Amino acid sequence: MTRSYVRGAKTLFFSLMTNFLKKQNFWFVFTPYFWLVLFFFIPLALIFKISISVSEWGMPPYRDMFAFTEEGFSINATLSNYAFIFSDSFYLRSYLNSLTLAFTSTLICLLIGYPRFGNNQYYFDKVWIY
Repeated sequence: MTRSYVRGAKTLFFSLMTNFLKKQNFWFVFTPYFWLVLFFFIPLALIFKISISVSEWGMPPYRDMFAFTEEGFSINATLSNYAFIFSDSFYLRSYLNSLTLAFTSTLICLLIGYPRFGNNQYYFDKVWIY
C-alpha cells in the first residue's frame, strides 16, 4: 500500500517539476532573443530610420518619417544619403578599405586558430612553438 502511494507522489512531483521546467525552459530560451532585439535590432532600426530621413537644421536634425498635414498623410523618406555615399569616392574607398581589413583579419585569425583548435593538432605543434 505504501509503495503505490509513494509511487503516485513521485509521479505527481515529477509531473509538477516537468511543467515548471517547461515554463523555465521557455524563459531560458527567450532571454537571449529579448536581449538581441533590445540591444541590436531596435538600435539598428533607429539608425536605418535616421539614414533614410530627410535632413534639416534643428533638434533632431531630421524630419519625422511620417507626418499628418492639411493635405493628408505624407512620408518623408529619401535614399539620397545612400546615393551620396556610393557616388563619392572618399566614402566608397573607406568602405572598401573596411571590408579589406575585415577580410584580412578574419583570414589571419582562421590561419592561426584553426590548426590549433581544429582537427590538425600535429601541424600546429610542428609549426608554432609555445
